[in-house]
Amino acid sequence: MRFIDSLTRECPGVGVGPLKSASGSLLINDHDKATALNDYFCSVFTSDDGKCPTFNRRVADNVSFNRIDITSNDVIRYIKKCNNGMSSGPDGIPQYFLKKFGMFLIKPLTVFTVI
Repeated sequence: MRFIDSLTRECPGVGVGPLKSASGSLLINDHDKATALNDYFCSVFTSDDGKCPTFNRRVADNVSFNRIDITSNDVIRYIKKCNNGMSSGPDGIPQYFLKKFGMFLIKPLTVFTVI
């Protein structure tokens, strides 16, 4: 609840309102609300069993790709299209970093060509 409170400091009184417990009682205490939300989310999500699911192949057996080419021009084109206001991608690299240092990163980024 401290995290939520830190987000709403500018707007006092804003936060998680009263919640109804599974038994139907009203939860007002922050700890009780957090516990109820945690119990709910634990009940609706699944635990990872470490096994990858099997998927049926969607294309013919003779369809595949062995090569992905990433050229310097591809990297430059992407860097120019980057929007500084966008959040980082899955790699955690901020867009503004790519804009600022992209020209120095062209060579390392083209190494990811898969053969």
